[in-house]
Amino acid sequence: MYPHFIEVHDKETGNPVLINIDAITYLYADNVHITTQRSFTGDLWTRETYDEVKELIRSAGCAIQKQDPRMDTTSPISWDELLELRMIGQPVWNSNTREWMLVIDSAGIDRAWVDLVNISGKVIRFEPHDVTKYPLYRMRKPE
Repeated sequence: MYPHFIEVHDKETGNPVLINIDAITYLYADNVHITTQRSFTGDLWTRETYDEVKELIRSAGCAIQKQDPRMDTTSPISWDELLELRMIGQPVWNSNTREWMLVIDSAGIDRAWVDLVNISGKVIRFEPHDVTKYPLYRMRKPE
């Protein structure tokens, strides 16, 4: 999913401020007060009303997850492809969790599992039946 930004105006100065919707942790209705993750300037009070900010968030498409144009969805990765050594360290798109993951390990001789890690560091073990249940996809090859 691509980052979505909205433009609001600082209540005190009137200066425009772009805010990443994914970073918003709180939005207070009285005197619109936006709290964000990793805020370097602290909280922000805006000139916009609560309903105006809510509409900005909706119109930015924060609920819409667009497909990454770099992804090849023409055919999911097969179990045999996933077990290949050259897949280790490669990004794959998990269609179930809708996130990019890295292939970090595969079961050598018994071919029983493959480990993937997501952006938060959680390791997910895939077994042969999982590739049909939750298809994985890869990036397009550069032309």
